[in-house]
Formats: sequence, C-alpha cells, structure tokens
Amino acid sequence: MSITVRSDLPKLVGALNEIKAGMGDKVVAVGVGRAAKSAYTTAKRELSRVGGWRQGYIAENSGLTRLGALMARIYGRKRETNLVEFGARQTRKGVSAAPWRTRRIFPGTFLVTGKNGNRIVVSRAGKSRLPLDSKYGPSLNRELRKDEVVNPTLARFNERAGLEVSRLAAYRASTIFSKYGL
Repeated sequence: MSITVRSDLPKLVGALNEIKAGMGDKVVAVGVGRAAKSAYTTAKRELSRVGGWRQGYIAENSGLTRLGALMARIYGRKRETNLVEFGARQTRKGVSAAPWRTRRIFPGTFLVTGKNGNRIVVSRAGKSRLPLDSKYGPSLNRELRKDEVVNPTLARFNERAGLEVSRLAAYRASTIFSKYGL
C-alpha cells in the first residue's frame, strides 16, 4: 500500500514571494493617497463650517498635493477673501456680510463692480471720491491652520489610513492567491 501526498507548497511559496516583493510599498502609498483625499474632504467641510465660505469657493481656491508616496499637503490660497463671497448685500448703513458665519453690517461700505466684472465690497479711503479700499474677511490659508479645522482633518486621515491600507492589502493578497489557484 502506498500513500501519495500532493502539496501546493511551491505555489504558496511563489504567492508569498510575490506578496512580499511588491505589495507593501504600493498598498501603503495608495492607502495614504485615499486617506488624504478623505481628509481633504473633511477639511473643506470644516472650513465651510468655521469660515463661512461656500464649498465650491473652497474647492476652487484650495487643493491637495502629494509630496511623495507617504506624504500629502492640503493648501489654501493665502490672500484674504473679499466680503462679497460671504453673502454680501447692500443696506442703507453699509454692506451686510457673514464672514465666520456671523452676519454683521460693515458701516460706510458699498458694493461696486470692478473692471473685471466681479462685484466687490469697498469703502472710501478718505473724504474724496477715490481711492477705494477693498474690504476683506478670512483667509483660507490662515483658517486651515486653526485647531477647529486641523483636529477633525487629522482624525479623519488617521481613521481612514489604517482602514484603506488593510482593505487594499487584503484585496491584493486575494488577487495574488487566486492567480496561483490557492
């Protein structure tokens, strides 16, 4: 009587070598990228809540940049935002606008149309008709550095990074094992 033992050990060793060779770096890089996108979405939401911007304005004037495989940077435009972006309306006493989600009247200000066709909030610089001074509210770059925005953004990144890396590692391992018929 003879007993025959058949093993898929060579296939398993080949699959494990393939996993070891290329999976780690790529999976971590893709996971970090996906977590960074999720954190950017959270940052836009928090900026809108804290600063009073529309999310479309934030999307146009901020961004996410990858700084290598394991690093990303969320940035915002450094210039202050004209009060017209905060729902400015002309009243008898001045312009009413809501920067930082608080509506208030800015006395002595008024709405004008600039040379480029955009409406802006201005006030007179002196007694004469000209020059005019633009009136500004918060800056995306400054608000992006506040703890009210940074803490939820980092929490979202840390939460998503581990989930994305583990999910991608499991998926990549399953595709490699199915390739070897395991």
